[in-house]
Amino acid sequence: MTKTTNYEISKKLAEIGFKAKAEKCWAKIRHSVLSEIDLVNLDFTVPQHCDEWVLSYDLETLLDALSSEIKGIKGECRYNIYFKMNKDGLWYENSCYCDSDQSCPVESYCHIEIKNNESLADTAGRMIILLHEKNLIKF
Repeated sequence: MTKTTNYEISKKLAEIGFKAKAEKCWAKIRHSVLSEIDLVNLDFTVPQHCDEWVLSYDLETLLDALSSEIKGIKGECRYNIYFKMNKDGLWYENSCYCDSDQSCPVESYCHIEIKNNESLADTAGRMIILLHEKNLIKF
């Protein structure tokens, strides 16, 4: 079974305007008998008593949305920031091409650690949210 973003991450992605093709969604369903709201993962068979639904994304879809390289200039320094990932987290790291004799230090940007029991889809979703909050990506 493919892991998808949880409800909270999915809802925040929707709030910031992120849209991509998805195979699943989260829906808040009101039961007519109990008047309760449950959260269920559906294959777009949204029931009649659905109060709200948001798309839920898999890891591949989210990684496709993350740019593998960002180029820029800071002062006299031209840099390329590359997407990196390992068992501990996701981040962007620079490779600097300075015209000076000094070498630029490698810096890590927008580092997101993988939380315990968190799916990689949720981690990638948090990265997209962080990049949007820092105005590095727009939708």
